[in-house]
Amino acid sequence: MKVSCQEVGDRRRVDIMGTQWEANELDRLIIEAALPQSGRSDFYFYDAPTVPAVLVEQFTNALKANRLPKLWVFHEFLRYQFNRMNLPCYKVDSRRFIKEPMAVEALVLAGSAGSLDKLVAVVRDLPRSETCSVFIVQHVGENQENLLDQILQTSTDWEVHMPQNLEKIRPSVIYVAPPARNMRVSNGYIYLTQDAKLNYARPSIEALIESAGLEYNGRLIVTLFCGEGSDGVGALKGLRQKGAMVIVEDVRECEFKALLLAAQSSGQVDMVLPVAAISSFVAAAFRPEVLVPDRVLLSLFLESIKSIYGYDFSGYRDQTIYRRLERLTSEQGYQSFFQLQDEVLRYPSRFESFFLEFSVKVTHFFRDPSQLRYILEHMSGYLSSFPTIQTWSAGCASGEEVYSLAILLDQMGLLERSQIFGTDINPFLLKIAEAGLYAVDEIQEAEANFRAAGLQGQLIDYFEPKGGLMQISPKIAEKVTFDRHSLAQDGVFNEFQVILCRNVLIYFGADLRRKTLNLFAASLQADGTLFTGLKEGSLGGEEPKFFVPLHHDTHVYQLNEEIH
Repeated sequence: MKVSCQEVGDRRRVDIMGTQWEANELDRLIIEAALPQSGRSDFYFYDAPTVPAVLVEQFTNALKANRLPKLWVFHEFLRYQFNRMNLPCYKVDSRRFIKEPMAVEALVLAGSAGSLDKLVAVVRDLPRSETCSVFIVQHVGENQENLLDQILQTSTDWEVHMPQNLEKIRPSVIYVAPPARNMRVSNGYIYLTQDAKLNYARPSIEALIESAGLEYNGRLIVTLFCGEGSDGVGALKGLRQKGAMVIVEDVRECEFKALLLAAQSSGQVDMVLPVAAISSFVAAAFRPEVLVPDRVLLSLFLESIKSIYGYDFSGYRDQTIYRRLERLTSEQGYQSFFQLQDEVLRYPSRFESFFLEFSVKVTHFFRDPSQLRYILEHMSGYLSSFPTIQTWSAGCASGEEVYSLAILLDQMGLLERSQIFGTDINPFLLKIAEAGLYAVDEIQEAEANFRAAGLQGQLIDYFEPKGGLMQISPKIAEKVTFDRHSLAQDGVFNEFQVILCRNVLIYFGADLRRKTLNLFAASLQADGTLFTGLKEGSLGGEEPKFFVPLHHDTHVYQLNEEIH
């Protein structure tokens, strides 16, 4: 983390860059630098998705004293964190940094040893285009029969063939360089020559991409796959100077890495992507007019997200995905799906904006109090029979549900032997949950639900003042554990008597719902209980039928002993 402070006219500007906060010391320096004169200060948070609780507390105190500085944030989630604490802030509009969409007319796919399956995978997913042509060069022995054109033809409805010398280039055609010939393009024609080998290779990658750069300039994408040697690397600088885009395969996918390592070492590469992401990228590039992707393009995009960032959204309902893509496209000012994908795959900060659209952030203290009242009135004897009580709030967001469950167990006299787990896919939300800081009005608004759940006293009794905020009491906090867990990708991590997963399944498609319910069934003790959201449909139609309803109104389910 780097902090700089400077006087700009009659105001003081504090720039905060980086994401790793140093415990307390840095916070103190920031506060000392500007808060004493905060009435004329501006704080710019460039990279941070969250800020430490101590800084939120200081800003809240400054707000109460009418000396809050102007808070400028670049990260969408930091704006969410400030707003939920009633701290006014300004979101810096970053749409002006989005590049103009690329108009693609040609794609070059190139590689040597170990690249065959990668070439097939990309071609298989390539949509037909009436304006684009594809050129492929693969290193093969000069006396070796090259069947690449026949292999590719079985995987695509594009026309695929090895061209003749002086053949006119046509769109919707894939041209494969024949053995023992260098293939070049110029003035709309293909030239095949038997001139000297380049970089010990003929056909040569460098011969093709150098000529393609002159022919297509910034309307060209060149992709390099697995291989030995460094053929083609010498032409990359010239390609990028002409505006062409250079993509190389992630070396972690390759046995033969030399070509890719040489390309990356040149410093002339735009993106390093796994094959799944390359397929998605070039498929979208060939359909630049599309604003809303069809199911094929969307599936490729979600697979590329999983391969790069490790998050699997493929099991979400189509309606959920399209709604969030539409909102992101509108808010960020994207002009096409290809443009959105380019930004998301290239820049982690853009992916975070995409990721945050898929995070369910809505939660409240003692939400759906009838379900919590069910625990209070019907489950005391069952829970008391265990020496250690384990409960799980899946998709806990900013922690209100987890703390609500802990407070409920405290009033049941069971907190001392309880451990409450809260998990979410969003690490930024988990940081907020761990801090346990909440605005006073959020707690006051939840008092009615607190009483509706059948609890005594006041909800605010379970919090301690922290400047202008309220922090969950240590007695409750020490019984709570937060951790990242993906219902789509992760498995069983404990055995529970109670699981709450409310208003999460509603976003899942049928397959992911079944997978998640199987996970919950495997995670519950015999006679364990699952609570789902009141807005979610009944689990009665799920096959196999993992759970049976205990109460028709409250979405309370028990493990089906016939299945388990």
